[in-house]
Amino acid sequence: MVKQSLSFLRQNYLFVLIFVLLGVFLIHNFDSIGQDIGRHLKVGEIIWQTGEVPKTNLFSFTEPDFPFINHHWLSEVILFGIFSLVGFTGLILVKVFLILISFLLLFITAKTYAKFWPVLISFLLSIFIFIQRTEVRPEIFSFVIPSFFFFAIFKAKYNNNYRYFWFLPLAQLFWVNLHIYFFIGPFLVLAFLIDRLV
Repeated sequence: MVKQSLSFLRQNYLFVLIFVLLGVFLIHNFDSIGQDIGRHLKVGEIIWQTGEVPKTNLFSFTEPDFPFINHHWLSEVILFGIFSLVGFTGLILVKVFLILISFLLLFITAKTYAKFWPVLISFLLSIFIFIQRTEVRPEIFSFVIPSFFFFAIFKAKYNNNYRYFWFLPLAQLFWVNLHIYFFIGPFLVLAFLIDRLV
């Protein structure tokens, strides 16, 4: 086990360093809790207590009865549940975990199916994008789910391994209620199907 771990580290030292670097960027406290988190936690609490998703803009002073479609209600329930159990520290750690899993899935996919140097350069540049969007917010779910989509689609395309592909409808079902970027999922599957046909 130790020999395998050392062998992995020797062969993938750059990956490990980048993963650690990303982790360091994401654990910073000053940007993790932003102005939107209070609203997300309160709506999560309301849904948790009433069992119903609010249909109006509760936090508008001038238009409190204005119809509102909450496209990330499930994220708010999850964030409120985590906050209730372990507070802001727990929210930050869950955020870090989800974003690191996203990068891990993307890196494994890219390292397996793409040329290394273009992937590395893209990966390093993307870090500077993600460090600007590191608050605890529903958007974190739209990092991890498309990463899984890419992982499953590339496994299906290059290895004819459809085992993960069959989980995509379930992931999409959750994604529709977690964040508004859910439309990316069907687009990725459609691109995969067009690629298979062509």
